[in-house]
Amino acid sequence: EMVSVLDVVTSKDLKHATVFLSVYSVNPEKKQRTFDAIKSEAKKIRFELAKVMRMRTVPEIHFVLDGSMEYGDKMDKLLKGISKGEDL
Repeated sequence: EMVSVLDVVTSKDLKHATVFLSVYSVNPEKKQRTFDAIKSEAKKIRFELAKVMRMRTVPEIHFVLDGSMEYGDKMDKLLKGISKGEDL
């Protein structure tokens, strides 16, 4: 599986950070397990970030599975099929 961070949005007070992840896997079950494993380690990831960040408080991390890359890939394939004259 390949994991990409697509975006990070922080609250104005910097106490919370929403991290949008894309997990690429041909197997939907593996994709969900990978995301769940990352999500379950949020506190450990925050602790590790605290070691390298120069902030008084490191934001609490909330992970969100983002499907925009898969959607974009699907649309790209559809558009390529249309340009080749293939039936949908």
